Amino acid sequence: MVRSEEAGSRGSPYLRRWLQKAERTWKEKRGEKAEKMDIYARLDYQKGLTSQNPSTKSKVLYNTSGTYLVSCVVQNGRWPVSINASTLKTRGVVADAKVYFYDTDDEEQALYICTFLNSPIIDKLVKPMQSR
Repeated sequence: MVRSEEAGSRGSPYLRRWLQKAERTWKEKRGEKAEKMDIYARLDYQKGLTSQNPSTKSKVLYNTSGTYLVSCVVQNGRWPVSINASTLKTRGVVADAKVYFYDTDDEEQALYICTFLNSPIIDKLVKPMQSR
């Protein structure tokens, strides 16, 4: 994760300013609790972001909640993202707080796991354990 100081030293002044604004907003909104956990620790809660490997070929994503268990396979890659006049190259897909993930370099393994998770019998078996 890139912090505001690092963004500045890497020659990204706009990212540095944006992150500094996010840091100020976090401290303002979180109050005393912000002293225990800064915005970066919260974003990476239990290493949910930094434990991911953007270099693997495939990522299996599946939902944390919902009526049905569903999954998909996403191919990691470097895609350009344009915002205003700036273009960034991503370094892979990042799973957020509302999905679970599994990183693998074996595409067949990813497809197998995805097929398994999407099967009606697995959905039926996990139903009793799902929250309501």
